[in-house]
Amino acid sequence: MRGMNRESIVKSLILCGGLFALGLVLLILGRAATGTAGKLPCSAANVAGAYAMAASGTILDNRFGFPPGALSSLGLITFDRQGRYHLEEKVSFNGQLIDWTETGAYTVTPDCTCNVVADKGGASALVIFASERKEALGILTNAGTAINLTFKRID
Repeated sequence: MRGMNRESIVKSLILCGGLFALGLVLLILGRAATGTAGKLPCSAANVAGAYAMAASGTILDNRFGFPPGALSSLGLITFDRQGRYHLEEKVSFNGQLIDWTETGAYTVTPDCTCNVVADKGGASALVIFASERKEALGILTNAGTAINLTFKRID
């Protein structure tokens, strides 16, 4: 800075500060643009994969023959690219543990909502994929059930 007077130092600092602020604004705008435009709509192809799943809630009177009372479960659900799923879980009906395996169909819309229907018995759920399809939340939609679902992608 030798040979520079006070006025030129101040001008240099203002110029550097202005360039820094401009760069910061462009970075923020670029992130905002890619944050919305860079997101892909959901499809069977990009939700496909394995998810850890937890369910909890209450079974009321129902046509499935499940015992009324508390339900909780942990399992693994895999969605394939052709709109099919496979579920293996350990379910507690009022503290009685059973192994449960299920297959079925799913349809997912571009807004990341998904309808799931089991092959046996017709149990159904509404699921919403979130966090770039790394997580999902859902509820069983059959009368006589009040069950919440949580999914975390593991692959």
